[in-house]
Amino acid sequence: MSSNNDFSTASAQRQGEIIQKLMVLFKGNERFHGAANVVGSKRDEDKNKWEPAHIRYEFTPATETEWRAHLSGQRFWGCAHY
Repeated sequence: MSSNNDFSTASAQRQGEIIQKLMVLFKGNERFHGAANVVGSKRDEDKNKWEPAHIRYEFTPATETEWRAHLSGQRFWGCAHY
């Protein structure tokens, strides 16, 4: 899984614009969102998916910093719906 600070070849300004659009598109519930750690996660090849480590709810709105970490492969993020 990728783990760097850039999630595309676009400039930092363009990446910020992309994140802002994603934050509007995947707004979800403003009271909480799902999160999980990449470190300690395991790949289930039979299901062809990751099994995240330390899955939890975070009772805050998702920030641009959290989105950037998700898009660069540093954390899992989940949109909580109403």
